[in-house]
Amino acid sequence: MKKLNIAEDDLRRLYIDEGKLQKEIAEIYGCAPDTIRVYLKKYNIPLRKEHPWTVEENKKNKKKYNKYDLSGEYGIGWTYNTGQEFYFDLEDFYLIKDICWMESDEGYIVGTCQMYPKPKTVKMHNVVTNCPYVDHIYHKKYDNRRSQLRRANDLLNARNRVTPSNNTSGIKGVSWRKREQKWRAYITVNHKRIELGDFINKEDAIAARKKAEEKYFGEWRYQE
Repeated sequence: MKKLNIAEDDLRRLYIDEGKLQKEIAEIYGCAPDTIRVYLKKYNIPLRKEHPWTVEENKKNKKKYNKYDLSGEYGIGWTYNTGQEFYFDLEDFYLIKDICWMESDEGYIVGTCQMYPKPKTVKMHNVVTNCPYVDHIYHKKYDNRRSQLRRANDLLNARNRVTPSNNTSGIKGVSWRKREQKWRAYITVNHKRIELGDFINKEDAIAARKKAEEKYFGEWRYQE
């Protein structure tokens, strides 16, 4: 019998990029799901929950439910606590309909699932993609249609995060240097900071930052 050998790059592509379940990957290689799990641990690939919640568990808990409009090209729902609209693909309705969705303080659409040994709070974008790291491409946390989401990892997700509130320029990677009386542009790539220069004009610093984002981040650069 030929010895099974699963390459790390192939496993990462199937499990992380394509979001396949351990069972689905096992079927591809003709092995048991436990074998796939061993390889995931071997390559230090973070394990994710594989949709352990069920309709029956939620009904037993007598959960409250949201109001929905399914008459259009995509679904619209309203959070139970604030009435915030949220969007989703109609084909994903079966995944979300038995969870009562709320708007969190951070603006995410979240709900509680009955999971052993205790309930767990989940975010809608994680539920519909079955992926632990998901990027809202245009920063609309209420829009969980697949066209507005993309699977990521923590490093990629950080590249498209909104500008911090304490930023002095309004643009991530551009800050005012009081001592030099100039605008400094920089970018962080793979946890390493790259200095892009100091500029008298703020617009020149922003342009340098945007150019660096295109070079280093590509499609993962900050989307307006």
